[in-house]
Amino acid sequence: MFRYCILQVIVCAALTSVAAQPVRSEEKSTSKEAIKAAVALLEAKKANAAAKADEDRIAVAIDGLLKLLNEKPAAGAANEARLTPQMLKKLGAKYANFDAKSGELALTYDFSNKDQLKDFDAGGDKLTTVRTAVQLEAGQEMTHVVKFKSVIVAGTVASTNMPGDYVSTTGGIRAGYRPLVGSHTRAFLVVNDKGTDTTQILSDSLVNRQLEFRLTVTPKRVSLRLGGQDIGLAVEGADVGQVKLRAPSGKTLFGKLTLTGVPNPKWVADFFAK
Repeated sequence: MFRYCILQVIVCAALTSVAAQPVRSEEKSTSKEAIKAAVALLEAKKANAAAKADEDRIAVAIDGLLKLLNEKPAAGAANEARLTPQMLKKLGAKYANFDAKSGELALTYDFSNKDQLKDFDAGGDKLTTVRTAVQLEAGQEMTHVVKFKSVIVAGTVASTNMPGDYVSTTGGIRAGYRPLVGSHTRAFLVVNDKGTDTTQILSDSLVNRQLEFRLTVTPKRVSLRLGGQDIGLAVEGADVGQVKLRAPSGKTLFGKLTLTGVPNPKWVADFFAK
């Protein structure tokens, strides 16, 4: 840790020295190259940092150098969200973890207490927890607070009436069961105006059963696993936004919920500034 403090002192001194002196046009290119070399060195130090605190300090130094260059930070640097353990306390999840290297935020909800519901907006409706699940009445929905760039949403769902979309996003993604004529249904996945579904299955075999679901959204592909059936769609630049859970046509229980993905940096800046 001591060597990182010394490194920061050197970097700050260099920043002050360079900023204070006028740079002639013939020296501008050389100065930029020197700063870029320093950034590369610090990035290497950051990747091998022994502690999170050291990693954060180096990141601050890198950001300062990039601002001096007056250039857009490289991907994975200042344009990516960085969340500290203290910031994560603002969320109601039972477990919240941020991986600085991957940029992924992982949230876990078992709904064992109502404090976890503060991360969801039910549009004024009162939400109920039942053991380790949240219960929604027909027509109710709840929207998760985080805006994601990519996400994996997983959990369990059980309903008294299966047809309808159970998990969706504000970016135009919907997934659930499509009603068919008679006593059959199909799992479906829709991304904006493009959709697909699975082979048909008896609706009665799904009612009141705890079914596992997993919705995965990346910029290139959206996939769904629901009740043991798998479907997917190739997409271009899929937009996640916020995740929504819904009870379309009957009392519905959601449990063992996890959301893992890269949060939108602008959302991070706005949400944690409040």
